[in-house]
Amino acid sequence: MTISTGAVPPAADVRLLTDRTPVLLGGLVTHRQRPPTAKGTCFLNMEDESGMTNIIVPPPVWDRYQRVAADHAGLLIHGTVERSDGAINVLAHRIEPLHLTTPSSRGRR
Repeated sequence: MTISTGAVPPAADVRLLTDRTPVLLGGLVTHRQRPPTAKGTCFLNMEDESGMTNIIVPPPVWDRYQRVAADHAGLLIHGTVERSDGAINVLAHRIEPLHLTTPSSRGRR
């Protein structure tokens, strides 16, 4: 599968990408974990309408984008696909807020 530059694949398509493929993902953060045993690495789970994606945020990236990652429910992750021992993750290089809107509460007229 080839993703054109700037295209944002759904989470379900990440499993089709080869190791070390650059990727841009967007979704809602469902979990943020930064266990003390991970030496500063943060683990995010992001979800879109097609599924979940595991995001690994190394310490330098977390230090730089912590405020964005912690303050926004939706994120855009610029990263690289990592495939190892059957697990598929995205290693984050840059994090941006994903600005979310909700439909108007007005019903149809």
